[in-house]
This record gives sequence, structure tokens and C-alpha cells, in this order.
Amino acid sequence: MVRIRRRQLYLPWTNQVALLGRNNPKIPVTGSAQMDWCRGVADLADAIRIGRKPRLAPDFCLHVLELALAMHNANCDTGVISITTSFEPIDPMPWAK
Repeated sequence: MVRIRRRQLYLPWTNQVALLGRNNPKIPVTGSAQMDWCRGVADLADAIRIGRKPRLAPDFCLHVLELALAMHNANCDTGVISITTSFEPIDPMPWAK
């Protein structure tokens, strides 16, 4: 395990942790280290394998980027910042249905 800026990275050559499935071991971490940094990559690989649209589609990512830039520049610009992008609703994860 390596800790970089409050993130705990489990190295693949010391620990083997399955990315998908219900038999994933619980990693004893708290705070910001609880985020699963591989979930988006695993979903993209699953979408390519099955032939479906990924949950983090390009139109959704562009919309999130536009929101982040609007918030970042909120104190520089005056007036209303109009958001021009949109995205289709995201399908829930299979376990959430």
C-alpha cells in the first residue's frame, strides 16, 4: 500500500483485489480513501464488451465539465452563466434496480 495525498493505493503486485463481483473484500479505509477509482474504467470495459452505452458517456462528462468551469469562473464573470449542454438519463447500476 502506498499513500499519496490522503489516497491509499493498493499495489497489484502486493495485493490482489477483484474489481467486480459481490466477493470483493472490504478494505478498511475511511474518508476520501473510500472512493473506488477503478469503477469508471471497469464500467467502460464492461460497456465495450457487452456493446452498451457507458454510464459516463461523453455528453455527461461534457456537461459536468461545463458545470465545473462555470463554478470556477463564477467570481470572475458577472451576471448569469447559461449552461448549454445536456445529457440523457444514466441507467442505474444492476444492483440498484
